[in-house]
Amino acid sequence: MNMLDYAFEWAGPATVLCDYISYMFMFLSIATSNLVATSLARQDKNEVQHQISILLFLALACGFFMLLFTKFFGPWMLTAFTGPKNLDIVPAANTYVQIRGLAWPAVLVGWVAQSASLGMKDPWGPLKALAVASAINGIGDVVLCSLLGYGIAGAAWATMVSQVVAGYMMIEALNKKGYNGYAFSVPSSNELLTIFGLAAPVFLTMTAKVAFYTLIIYFATSMGTHTVAAHQVMLQTYSMSTVWGEPLSQTAQSFMPELLYGANRSLEKARMLLKSLVMIGATLGLALGIIGTSVPWLFPYIFTPDQKVIQEMHKVLIPYFLALVVTPSTHSLEGTLLAGRDLKFISLSMSGCFAFGALVLMEYREIREKLVPFGEWFTVSPCGYTLGSGPCPGTVLCDYMSYTFMFLSIATSNMVATSLATKDKNEVQHQISILLFVGLTAGLLMLLFTSLFGSQALTAFIGPKNVHLLPAANSYVQIRGLAWPAVLVGWVAQSASLGMKDPWGPLKALVVASAINITGDIVLCCVLGYGIAGAAWATMASQVVSAFMMINSLNKRGYNPYAISIPSPDDLLTIFGLAAPVFVTMMSKVAFFALVIYFATSMGTLPVAAHQVMIQTFHMIGMWGEPLSQTSLSFMPELMYGINRNMAKVGNSFGIWYESMVFYSYFSFFLYRICIFVVFFEFCVYGKSVSDIYGFQQAQMLLKSLVIIGAILGLILGAIGTSVPWLFPNFYTSDLNVIREMHKVLVPFFLAVAVTPCTVTLEGTLLAGRDLKFISMSMSGCFSLAAFVLLIVSSRGYGLPGCWYAILGFQWVRPSISSTVQLACRTKKILLINLIENLFPFFRLDFSSLSNVFFRLMAYSSLKVWTLIN
Repeated sequence: MNMLDYAFEWAGPATVLCDYISYMFMFLSIATSNLVATSLARQDKNEVQHQISILLFLALACGFFMLLFTKFFGPWMLTAFTGPKNLDIVPAANTYVQIRGLAWPAVLVGWVAQSASLGMKDPWGPLKALAVASAINGIGDVVLCSLLGYGIAGAAWATMVSQVVAGYMMIEALNKKGYNGYAFSVPSSNELLTIFGLAAPVFLTMTAKVAFYTLIIYFATSMGTHTVAAHQVMLQTYSMSTVWGEPLSQTAQSFMPELLYGANRSLEKARMLLKSLVMIGATLGLALGIIGTSVPWLFPYIFTPDQKVIQEMHKVLIPYFLALVVTPSTHSLEGTLLAGRDLKFISLSMSGCFAFGALVLMEYREIREKLVPFGEWFTVSPCGYTLGSGPCPGTVLCDYMSYTFMFLSIATSNMVATSLATKDKNEVQHQISILLFVGLTAGLLMLLFTSLFGSQALTAFIGPKNVHLLPAANSYVQIRGLAWPAVLVGWVAQSASLGMKDPWGPLKALVVASAINITGDIVLCCVLGYGIAGAAWATMASQVVSAFMMINSLNKRGYNPYAISIPSPDDLLTIFGLAAPVFVTMMSKVAFFALVIYFATSMGTLPVAAHQVMIQTFHMIGMWGEPLSQTSLSFMPELMYGINRNMAKVGNSFGIWYESMVFYSYFSFFLYRICIFVVFFEFCVYGKSVSDIYGFQQAQMLLKSLVIIGAILGLILGAIGTSVPWLFPNFYTSDLNVIREMHKVLVPFFLAVAVTPCTVTLEGTLLAGRDLKFISMSMSGCFSLAAFVLLIVSSRGYGLPGCWYAILGFQWVRPSISSTVQLACRTKKILLINLIENLFPFFRLDFSSLSNVFFRLMAYSSLKVWTLIN
């Protein structure tokens, strides 16, 4: 191991005493922000000065206490943490702790001064202090460690001096605001009780966090040198990344007291602030997760050249990414609870989290040596790969090509919902009749196409390496093709019901069809042994029954679904005006995924078997986001074109619905502590642009609600969908080679699933607003770009992971283009300029030091932008 690896070892236990224990005194920072912001909201400057003085005294007293604690108990604590396997690192770690311990008074006093400035909404003074401290720290590291050779002691001296300088400059910044940063006052008993009322729950919360991370370091240290070195790399990278989310908590603590307790308090503004912070946190979390994970994954040699350490690092990339993603949003919610002084709840919940986490850690340590290696549980599948990959090319013709007729579904929902909004029932009946005729005609054409050209299309897709799959796949396609008329007619009937805001009829039909499909699979495949042909017959029968039940459901609504009418030329032009852009959009999607299957099939049996498992899981999970698009198609036309669009009753009903959805979202935050709002800034601005275009606030509220629900749903589906093939791959196959191929694409699979619900929400809104030219052109561009990328990764031999990263790009580029182009066309350029100005300093100085104050500036600016937008 090189010197850097040893430095990681030495800093590991020392970090517990120098950095992690300092977090237990975070109550001083939080109490300062809360008390100062509340007093400022009441416009009582003398009270602000008094609170600063007593908190500075407490910080100084705690600082000297920690200096003495480090001096007398530092070696003992380090010995306990390093364990018997790593006693050789105690001397160097103790040197680091003793030097850093000299700065304890300056650190805690600086925290109070910094939090007081931030409570006054003045981040510039602390920003300058941290910039100077970062420069001193960086220069000191270079001079003392590299030039003079003082090693870890030199690094400790550089950090200690920078902390002292930062503390002094933060006090001076407080003085320039008109307050005396050197006026220390001994608190009275009542003041101590007030501070204790804030500090005790916060102290308990911080202690639970510190104790948990300390426990992790303890277990990692006891596992040996390579494990603790890898853990230290990942934990330091994690801490450096998550510090960018801390300002969201500070922002909540600085702004919320004024909105909750100030002379001009406003709960509506407080709620809007919370939404803004959570959305910013979700976007930031995703960005930090991608960047923070990619560095140790793609560039591990930045940290160490030791292959064993790198292998240990790569084992934890997935939980590392998920932990990074959720952290900023968690900070936002915790900061809001602290600002609202809901301290009992947050302390109890954090204690429960710690107890549960500690129990899991100890239980894992107890059983980890007894576990049978995972690979020994697998056996070779007697079915081989034929059943796993045979339906894959058939799926292209049976399922993927059906998506090209999605224009029927979308046109039906849009036209029916718009006609219902104008209270024209006869027009609704006429539109249903002509669309049923179009659906029946298209279904018969597809039946003929499948019968005459199905085998040729399959031969083209299968390629020369998998000709043996052709007979089984062709049988599957021919049987499924018999249901084409029923499928497309059922789609029209289903979309008409949904356009009438009646989901129960289609739901009952799909439940019955699913039961028929599953029962048929079991009987025909397992009991009677018909194999893939049995599966096709079961699916075909379920589709026919489903279509009949959907038509019958429409009949019960007072419409005649059997009155099929031939459309006039004007009707065809109207349908074509909606259908052509949607057709281009769907064709782009289908063509891209078909292209992916083509490349995967040409790679051989193993990749196509793994790809079939992952793509089927992807589509099965992705379908859960489609109702969000359908909701936009059903509700948006009424808000945009309906005769009651300006009535207060409509606004109130949507307000109540919106409030219930927001409550559900917030409840999900506290229950799962997860939320990811993909490309949130663009989504919110796009939501505002929709409102500007059509002038309906309800449409904006509906879009926000759908994006929030889609974001939560995306993360949940991504976590569930990834965990099954990752943790339980033998659920699909017992072949180790296929499992290895599956595991190679888990990261892009998760990211692609996570963004899908939000993507379909935005696309549904564009379709509801009939912005069809834009969506068709953007989708065509996405397809061209993704196909080009797919061609490159395939020709360069990147294998199945290359295909899935192309899918990831295709899924992510679509919402980004949609929202960004709308932003450029429909909002002021100053927003984009402001965003660039706020992002630019991210590339300067020391990330881990500067970000804590600098990002508060970005948060403040983003909040101002958000206020202007709304």
